[in-house]
Amino acid sequence: PIVYPPPTPAGAAPDDSTGIGEATGIDTASAPPTPQPVATVALPDGATPMELLDLGRRSAAEGDHDLAAAAFGAVVNEPGDLDAALVSEAHLGLAVALLANGQTDRAALELEALVQTFPAVPDAGSKGVTLPATVNIADVATFHLGQARATLGDHAGAIAAYEAYLANNPDMAAYIQPLIADSFEALGDNDAVIAAL
Repeated sequence: PIVYPPPTPAGAAPDDSTGIGEATGIDTASAPPTPQPVATVALPDGATPMELLDLGRRSAAEGDHDLAAAAFGAVVNEPGDLDAALVSEAHLGLAVALLANGQTDRAALELEALVQTFPAVPDAGSKGVTLPATVNIADVATFHLGQARATLGDHAGAIAAYEAYLANNPDMAAYIQPLIADSFEALGDNDAVIAAL
């Protein structure tokens, strides 16, 4: 394999060519990156909630999180006659797009509301919609809530969310237990780190 050197040599602080660190006294080498504002996205005129939901799905699959957030947000704001399963999917899509865009605070709020409001997905075959597999929206939201909380530094909250997810998805232990261990490590609880692994 080809190994490229890191853009910043080991032990060196990243280049502060902006002068922000000097002017403000902030250590820019350890400061978290500032989330970039989300671009305003124009949605198709006259699109139905179902068309917007499909646009959100396609955009998320293609990695266009700005368009996905806009489309899912439009569905959440005006769901029309969509059933609860599709509206909950739009809420989840919005939260995941916000999380991908670095808007962790907004994503966490959306995920908290989603876990409380949509505890289970109604009949997946309603209104002629066929999902490839039954998806428990609350479980998926709980997992992403753990990610959001960990990113925000709420490691105890992240552990609680990951454990709730794991309780319903024990087959995911090999993936979730290391995330729990990471949060315990951030809290400085080495015994719990070892127990989690």
